[in-house]
Amino acid sequence: MLFPGIAACACTYPLDVVRSRLAFQVADEQTYCGICHAVKMIFTNEGGYAALYKGFTPTCMAMIPAVGFGFLTFETLKTFLVNSNSFLTKRVAESREITLTGFGGLVCGAVAGATSQSIAWVSISVIILNNTQGTV
Repeated sequence: MLFPGIAACACTYPLDVVRSRLAFQVADEQTYCGICHAVKMIFTNEGGYAALYKGFTPTCMAMIPAVGFGFLTFETLKTFLVNSNSFLTKRVAESREITLTGFGGLVCGAVAGATSQSIAWVSISVIILNNTQGTV
């Protein structure tokens, strides 16, 4: 789960850098006129492809605890629900094992995703502010 997330991040990260630059520019001192202009200016004035990936490594490092915390939350909640035999669980007829229902898995996944993204949001916000330093 970590490596597909890093690959997706690598594909979208340049656009995220441009988005943050456009969002944090001051109205009186408009540096960029649009997405294409921002990409061109960052690419030519700040060091090519490397400038479009400024802050990529810390962002990937922030993904590691977020993914780990997501798995921890999902498995902890799943264990709790299975042990409490709630309406989000069912008994498998053949093995007599108690598992989550489809909706139970959805609830566990939603809670795990929300908590892991909340944890990652703080570190990613710091990275975005670091990317925009000197541009505002």
